[in-house]
Amino acid sequence: MKNARLARTIRQGKWRYIFLYGVLGWGIGSAILYSLFLHITGSAHFTSSIKLALILFPIAGFFWGLVMWRILNKKHQSQKHKISDLI
Repeated sequence: MKNARLARTIRQGKWRYIFLYGVLGWGIGSAILYSLFLHITGSAHFTSSIKLALILFPIAGFFWGLVMWRILNKKHQSQKHKISDLI
């Protein structure tokens, strides 16, 4: 991730990042893909699998977003230190 884009993401805030990229992006997206996969393979009907998936995957997405936020924040901090060392 480029410096400007990373800085903009950090400025948007932790909870916004977790919600957008973790809960909505990863959680809801994965829930839909998982349910489609089960439906296509004949393991379960889409409507029955999506109900539970829309609960569990966003919860997992919250934790995924939290871990990714910490990784991005550490990367941002190290870039700030590199820049301040150059000055």
